Amino acid sequence: MKIFIFEPNGRTNTAKYVKNIIQNEQKVFTSSGSIYKSEVEEPVFGKYHSSKGLGKLGYYLLGWIRAVVKVSKRDIFHYHWLKLSPLDFFFIMLLKRKGVQVIGTVHNILPHERMFYDDYFFARIYKWSNVLIFHTEGILETFIAKFSIPKNKFKIISHYYDPVTIEQQKEIPEKMLFFGNIRHYKGLELLIEAIKLLPSKKGWELCVAGRPEYDMSALKIQTENYENIHWRDSFIDDDDVGELFNQHGIVVMPYKKIDTSGLLYLAQSYGKLIIAPRMAIFEETIDHMVNGLLFEPNNVKDLSAMIQFALDPNTFHKLKARITSELPIDSISGFRNAHQKLYSDLKNEQ
Repeated sequence: MKIFIFEPNGRTNTAKYVKNIIQNEQKVFTSSGSIYKSEVEEPVFGKYHSSKGLGKLGYYLLGWIRAVVKVSKRDIFHYHWLKLSPLDFFFIMLLKRKGVQVIGTVHNILPHERMFYDDYFFARIYKWSNVLIFHTEGILETFIAKFSIPKNKFKIISHYYDPVTIEQQKEIPEKMLFFGNIRHYKGLELLIEAIKLLPSKKGWELCVAGRPEYDMSALKIQTENYENIHWRDSFIDDDDVGELFNQHGIVVMPYKKIDTSGLLYLAQSYGKLIIAPRMAIFEETIDHMVNGLLFEPNNVKDLSAMIQFALDPNTFHKLKARITSELPIDSISGFRNAHQKLYSDLKNEQ
């Protein structure tokens, strides 16, 4: 029996996540030029990551065909971040008919850029999966409310926390950070509107750090008169992430919708004061006005009010003391062991 993990991107956060699962001879179906080590890499997706349009679709289709050929009866196939649900469903169905055990990690119940057919095909993908992994009770409850899937398929494995180097002396409390690839669902425009409501243009800074996935020109025009908004709208190298987090006291996550967030766990690892919407993933780990601040989703005025709270020195230091006393510990080994036990249990059931 072999174990194959489906992760076409092979870049930065997705690869880092999967590298914290695999061990020994387990293989990753990914793109060529990925950041995986060659001994675990199966670059069946070719230039998928660097391609666009029809070329990207072609590499994805070819990658799936190659993957299905390589997987044999009694193997385990573990998918992450499916890209095109009709195609994904077809090939997962082929794998199941070959006698393959299929596991899915539900990072997002449905894609952020959801298509009209996604509800239909994801319902069937989840139904055909042997096991579905969730990182929190909240996302599982949301999933159960939407899909009728037997509960014996569900497994909760808590997301890991990174081992990081915290340099407290570099932190500037009034510096805020918006971090990660910039996509519509992350609500950067809500943050900009909230910033405009602050009583003063002084006494704070905002760094927008991440690669845009849509045109940012309109937002930049809106903020031309704000010298304390700094744009690093490009890919952030792994070597620069620690410096960014250590310099900023506050991490703002103005998301419009989200099921699971790797940024949440990263920010908590660095002991940052987090401002986030009242959504299940955040409410499970953040106690409002105790170790973080929560605002009503998509409410610009409430977000602005929480930013003002965070910028108040007394509030910041009070919350920061609690956050520092509860810093999470490195949990990668437990994360990996939970996955390996699941694979072993499935093997023993065959």
